[in-house]
Parts: sequence; C-alpha cells; structure tokens
Amino acid sequence: MPHTATITAKTGPDRINTAMAFGDVKNFAVDLRTMVLSIENIPVPPTGPGSGDTIREYDLTGVTTFTVTITAGVYALVVS
Repeated sequence: MPHTATITAKTGPDRINTAMAFGDVKNFAVDLRTMVLSIENIPVPPTGPGSGDTIREYDLTGVTTFTVTITAGVYALVVS
C-alpha cells in the first residue's frame, strides 16, 4: 500500500492547495528553519518515459496541524 499525504498549505504567494491529496509518497522533509515542507511522490499516472518523481514545496507558516500516522507500516501525512 502506498504512503499518502493530504496538504492544505500555501505553495506560493496567494496560491494555496486545499486538501490536495498525494498518493505514492516516497519522501517528505521538513525544514524548520525556513518553514518549508517538501513532498516527493511518483505522479499517477506517470507523464511518460523519464518523467521522474514530482517534488512540491509548501509554506508551513500559519499551519496549525501537522500529523504523521503509521498504520500497518503505511505512513499518512496530514497538514492543514
């Protein structure tokens, strides 16, 4: 079962993703100094040969909930 993430946070000036769901999450990193969350996932469906992984960054300033749960070895990340 793939790891998942659901994110409600800013991606840039006046750009917010609300309850954006990601499947096949490979990695996430939190930089507390810059208040940035990076999510790395495999696009589904892949966009073609050599499409590679997708990395998105979110501003954590103003985020009030950050939860990571593990159930049967599957991670779920929720940010809002």
